[in-house]
Amino acid sequence: ESGSGTFEYPTGKLFAELHITGASTAQTLAAGSAYALLAPGSTWTQGQVKNMTTVTGAAAGAITVAIAGVYLCSFWASFDGAAIAAATKYNFKFSKDGSEETRKTTVQKMTASAERLYVNFSNIINFSSGAALTVEVGGDGTSSGTAITVAEASLSAIRLTE
Repeated sequence: ESGSGTFEYPTGKLFAELHITGASTAQTLAAGSAYALLAPGSTWTQGQVKNMTTVTGAAAGAITVAIAGVYLCSFWASFDGAAIAAATKYNFKFSKDGSEETRKTTVQKMTASAERLYVNFSNIINFSSGAALTVEVGGDGTSSGTAITVAEASLSAIRLTE
């Protein structure tokens, strides 16, 4: 607004993307079906970013929202699961400032062999300024405590509203 002294970012001009490309570092899932930050070594790399910040490197994979608002958050990954029972499940959730969102996405193994699995989900989340978006991963009674290796992944956030 002209002359108001207050600058506002235009809608849709805030975005950030982190990705994992060609990784081979395993991450052991927490025990007891607990969720933990998806942080397979130092494999997160910053992609396209405008007016937001990211945390990369070891124990990272966070996008920090600069301006409060509603964001479209998306995540996809291909990962290798352990050679454990067919029908074993891997669970993924978004986390906002370390608090897991209630919705989860579950991927189920088809065979007892080690296999490449794929997960893809999105959600519209309301963030306050300075909040961090991450992905949490957890196993079920069989996959908890086993390792996954994320080969490729992307985490992104795009501001939808003022």
